[in-house]
Amino acid sequence: MTGGEDIVVSPQIQVIIDKLKSPMLHDFGSKWGVEIELKQLYDTASRIYAMIDVLEEKQRKDGLLRVHLEFLRSSAYCTDDLLDEFIYEVLKEKDESIPSTNHKQVPSFHSFSLKGNRMLRKDDIATFITKFYEKLVEVEKKLRKHYFQAEASVHKLFKRLPSNSSSEMGSLLDISDVFGREEDTMLIKNMLLSDQYNGKETTLAQLVYNDSDVQSHFDVKVWIYVSQEFNVKKLTRGILNSITKTSTDHLQQLDLLQTELKERLSGKRSLIVLDDLWNENRSNWNALRTPFLLTKEGSRILVTTRSIKVSSVMGTIRTHYLNGLSSADSWSLFKKHAFLEENCDKHPNLEAVGRKVVEKCQGLPLAINTLGGLLQGKSDEDEWKSVIKSDIWDIEEDGILSALRMSYYHLSSELKQCFAYCSLFDKDYKFEKEHLVQLWISEGFVKSRDARRIEDIGGQYFDDLLNRSFFQYKGENSEDQSCFVMHDLMHDLAVSFKGNVLSNGETNCRSSTLFSHYLDCVKVDDVLEHLRFLRVLDLSYFQSVRLPNSIGTLKQLRCLILCRSHIDILPESICNLYNLQILNLRSCNAFGALPNDIGNLKNLRHIILCGSHIKTLPKSICNLYNLQILNLEGCNALGELPKNMSNLINLQQLVMDNHIWEKCIPADIGRLKYLKTLPVFFVRQNDGFRIGELKELRQLEGKLQIFNLENVVNIEYENVNLKHHGKINDLVLKWSKYGDYVQCEASAEVVLKVLQPHQWLKRLEISGYPGLNFPDWMMVDIMGCSNLVSLHLFNCRQCKFLPPFGQLPLLESLKIHGMPKVEKVCQEIYGNGDLKGFQRLKYLQLENMTGLEELCGKNDDDDDGYEFPCLESLQIIECPKLRKISSFLPTVKELQIDKCYDLTSLPRFPSIIDLKLKDCSERILSWEHQNTSFPFLEALRSSDSTALPQAIQSLASLRSLSIRDFPRLAYFPTGLQILTSLDDLTISGCDHLISFLEDEDRVFPPMLKCLRIIDCNNLKSLPSGLCKLSFLESICFLDCTQLVLFPEEDECLPPILKHLDIRGIDQLKSLPKNLHGLVSLEKLSLARCCNLMSLPEKGLPTSLQSLFIGECSDELKYRCQEGGEDWAKISHINHVYIEEIDMVN
Repeated sequence: MTGGEDIVVSPQIQVIIDKLKSPMLHDFGSKWGVEIELKQLYDTASRIYAMIDVLEEKQRKDGLLRVHLEFLRSSAYCTDDLLDEFIYEVLKEKDESIPSTNHKQVPSFHSFSLKGNRMLRKDDIATFITKFYEKLVEVEKKLRKHYFQAEASVHKLFKRLPSNSSSEMGSLLDISDVFGREEDTMLIKNMLLSDQYNGKETTLAQLVYNDSDVQSHFDVKVWIYVSQEFNVKKLTRGILNSITKTSTDHLQQLDLLQTELKERLSGKRSLIVLDDLWNENRSNWNALRTPFLLTKEGSRILVTTRSIKVSSVMGTIRTHYLNGLSSADSWSLFKKHAFLEENCDKHPNLEAVGRKVVEKCQGLPLAINTLGGLLQGKSDEDEWKSVIKSDIWDIEEDGILSALRMSYYHLSSELKQCFAYCSLFDKDYKFEKEHLVQLWISEGFVKSRDARRIEDIGGQYFDDLLNRSFFQYKGENSEDQSCFVMHDLMHDLAVSFKGNVLSNGETNCRSSTLFSHYLDCVKVDDVLEHLRFLRVLDLSYFQSVRLPNSIGTLKQLRCLILCRSHIDILPESICNLYNLQILNLRSCNAFGALPNDIGNLKNLRHIILCGSHIKTLPKSICNLYNLQILNLEGCNALGELPKNMSNLINLQQLVMDNHIWEKCIPADIGRLKYLKTLPVFFVRQNDGFRIGELKELRQLEGKLQIFNLENVVNIEYENVNLKHHGKINDLVLKWSKYGDYVQCEASAEVVLKVLQPHQWLKRLEISGYPGLNFPDWMMVDIMGCSNLVSLHLFNCRQCKFLPPFGQLPLLESLKIHGMPKVEKVCQEIYGNGDLKGFQRLKYLQLENMTGLEELCGKNDDDDDGYEFPCLESLQIIECPKLRKISSFLPTVKELQIDKCYDLTSLPRFPSIIDLKLKDCSERILSWEHQNTSFPFLEALRSSDSTALPQAIQSLASLRSLSIRDFPRLAYFPTGLQILTSLDDLTISGCDHLISFLEDEDRVFPPMLKCLRIIDCNNLKSLPSGLCKLSFLESICFLDCTQLVLFPEEDECLPPILKHLDIRGIDQLKSLPKNLHGLVSLEKLSLARCCNLMSLPEKGLPTSLQSLFIGECSDELKYRCQEGGEDWAKISHINHVYIEEIDMVN
């Protein structure tokens, strides 16, 4: 369809304008005397941009215009390359490390990649710019002559053509046309009667709107079709007219309309449906919703939209996403439209073809309606088959195409070409966001006007397309959001718009892309020689270890991707690719070295070597002044970086693993003022590595770790101020040599005082701090860190008092570790404010607090005003002197007490679910007097006592019980059989456990599903009642050296057992005779059972799917091998592993 081929050039023109406005080109013009020529170029580009903004939407009906736009785009690409050359010269000049006798002296020539001799004389620069200027002027004249001749036309220049709009839909609906939406309708109906809702489908909204329950529930009901024009005044008038059923033309001002509407809605339960909403401007939405604020409680706003972003702008409570129809519902809908009276029995030959047509639609009702209507009344089978073979866009202009084209025309020019670019990939191709963004950047589709990284802008482009449903998630589960696909119809739409912007290696195309699956490895050399305009070459998974030298002829190449290829070295000719911007060698395990002359690639912006075997980088890499990203993550063989890495003044990302940072951190890193990622900075005392290097790195974002703070000598002189680093959200301050540090306590206190972070910090960790006191910004002005969510203190061993962390309003996680001089966590940590302490804290850990004696609340006597109202997890570990926990903690669900020897009682924990007690006083285990404090306990792990307390019988909700490391426990406790909720029991490390009780039939809980007995070396037998546990599915016996399993009785295992794991049972000599009768058994593992010589005589159950035999007797091993005496007993099992022999039947 030729009418669908759009050429988008406005982003390229905008890039030229932005570069011509930049200070760097202003400096270039001044130095080389070409200000006038650059100004002419700028003016012409600006005029063209104003015209292009309109003409791009007119080209669909004008083939000549498309020719002009193609010529303009080619000229724009060349102009962009020219400006990049000039910008590089400015960057090179600003590099202070370049020796020069006089920087103000203008040389007679400069390097220039666009000429054969790679030099441009000073006197030729103006002439060269004029050539490009004249090309743009030529295009401008043609456009004006053909499209802007009349005066009136010029005035229309700045009016955008209206986008195609979809047909307006009312609230009425023929319900017989709807299939497969019963569950959606009921869900939304329930949501309307309880919550605000945002949906994505007009038909579904019509169903709900006309539901009798919904109609009777609301006093006022209004349906308004919005579409792309979000005019607040027009929409307000429409809503008001719908309510009053009269004209409101006499109200001309918005204020009068809104006042009248507010009065009509006040005190009434209202339902407002906004159909087909596209507005993504929050202020517009806020203006429209003002009259709705006084409606009666229970009023609802129902929105249908195709854009996820609309939902976030409106601040919806609930969003319902519609999936495609099921196969059955899709077929029912198709039959209604394709076969008269839905009777396909008369045409059995067409049903099979029709089902393939439905499959092509992938559950999309719009596509099913369109194709079903197209085929209605037609009985020619060949005509039906042609629908399957044809692109859907060749079928009907007013159906699916026009509907989805509206989504396309609503995109910005940048997003249009990014979307069209995806037509190069096959249908069902799995996109990776980062990879696709790189390709967009290399094609020049992504432009940056501010300080944001161009990758971030490209990522936003992708997110915008995703939010508009041009992409959809294709992960293995709902949480996997790393992989994306295009719906087949969206792919067809992209193909219809791609035009001749793109191709897979067509030699006559200015912008083309070639992917490795189009290449025959044998003929790659011949192919590349004919692709002189190639801009993107993707050779991911390329099998050859070498690239041909002919790759150096691809002078226009901007992106070379060799991910996961077998390449071990690059040819020297690659250094001739002067336009190359992206070099991606991710996960090339064999790759070992970059070419020595890589520094010749002056436009290189990304070098991605993560996961390669590279050991060093060439010195010339320091000449890449345009380099923005250098990714060396996982390059474990890397030994050092070149000395002049600080020359890379545009570097924004330097990615390395932490251990590589420690040995390879560049000197004078403070010169990299645009650096955004610095995961760890190791402070040293020599020049180039002092903490003052951080002073100018104000673009840092994310996480910053500052290690070896003991090496800071004079921080006031360094003039570091982390308050200016407002993009860092996670800060770690670490003194690494406590006990052998250079600083005295006072010096350390000054360092921490100066390193006060900005107020927006989310996470703070202070480790190894040797000072006696925390600074005022922590003790007095803690609200200066009011946005902290997580705070950790580690090994601040000299401090006696804690800051008032309880006053931090957003704090959710607090860890305090290794502070032996703190004796009480009481009043001071809550602060002196009126607010109760720790209002949002969810996780609290106190560990290795060897001096801590008391943990109490601010108001222990006031249960109605307790602290920690949101605390869910409390861990107290290695606090041997702790005697008292007096706070009332009603919300705690997980509690761990470990090595708190002096703690003899616990406060009330009414919500506790998971309790872990280890190495504690026996008195704390005897909670008979307070056992009602754990009404919802589900999991208990306890250790180190003579016997379990009898009060355990009162834990009616207990589901999991772990008895670990009870060296003095001799007999199993009574009463467990009354724990009717217990389904998981582990007994481990009880060396003195001899036997269970005499009443062996009633030892275990009746609902037990999983039983583990581990490291009980004196246990000799199991109770006979094991076989009567009718819910037991999994049993594990591990390293119980004296245990004799399976007495003579046949029925010794439960009937529904699925997993049986026996390891380290020396006394095991035979398996149960009736093992073959366990018809549910799926997995059997036998290991380190040296006295087991054979399998049961009657064999193993037919249900068994997996058998593992490891480190058992040689006799058993030989019998189970193919041809052995027991082979017939296991030959039916799918997966068999016997020591080092892996057998899959």
